[in-house]
Amino acid sequence: MVDQAVRSLRPRGRHLQLGLLLEDDTLPARAIQRVVRHELTMCGGHGMQAWRYPRMLEFIRRR
Repeated sequence: MVDQAVRSLRPRGRHLQLGLLLEDDTLPARAIQRVVRHELTMCGGHGMQAWRYPRMLEFIRRR
């Protein structure tokens, strides 16, 4: 799934990864090559429980 998300980005696109990747959802080499070639930005974070997402997204929306 991450590979599909990265492939869907336009040049200089951004991918935000919230949560940990599943063991079978690792980025193949071609996805990393696309990130470099198209100057994409990948951001990530983990450690927040999913039940806290609505409050976090509301906080972001207000900014």
